[in-house]
Amino acid sequence: MNGDEELMLSHCIRLIILENQLIYFSGTFSPFTKEIGTRNLSAQMSRLENLIERENSIIYSISLKMAVDFM
Repeated sequence: MNGDEELMLSHCIRLIILENQLIYFSGTFSPFTKEIGTRNLSAQMSRLENLIERENSIIYSISLKMAVDFM
């Protein structure tokens, strides 16, 4: 594998981990929102969602770069 493929693979793995963290976090702590506080929970959920969106945009930009290099 070349550097671009390794970079793409590492970002895809990170995206999968972040998505699993979001699923785990929402499934584990959602029943306890009153005890934790909804502001804190929603801020942490929002942060995870932003990280997932950022990883998606990075993966998209890497794939575009790889497509341009292929041509």
